[in-house]
Amino acid sequence: MNDKKLHRIYKQAGLSLRKKSKKRKITRIKEPLKIPKSFAQSWSMDFMSDVLENGRKIRTFNIIDDYNCEVLHIEADYSIKSSRVVWILNHLVNRYGKPKKIRMDNGPEFISHLIQTWSLVNDIKFS
Repeated sequence: MNDKKLHRIYKQAGLSLRKKSKKRKITRIKEPLKIPKSFAQSWSMDFMSDVLENGRKIRTFNIIDDYNCEVLHIEADYSIKSSRVVWILNHLVNRYGKPKKIRMDNGPEFISHLIQTWSLVNDIKFS
């Protein structure tokens, strides 16, 4: 059923059809993926989610080194907040050294003020 037919049926029934507005995302400059020349120069981080048998969602937070595709850390929990992401990043910086940049998507955990402040303090570029 397309939008026009759905709208016509709602109007005939006297119902109001709610319009969904698009959420604005932060625009990022797309750069081609370059393989770093050494370990701990560039990291990638992302969230993944899955559903347990009982219907409860779980999330995993993954950080990978781009040089040799080594998984540096996987954190699994029902909810992972931005403060926990900062704690994990501090732990990894202390263990492996500070990367020059970290690649990520526009997830809500990554665009928080806490993450942005952490990147400025540690002089790490997010892309």
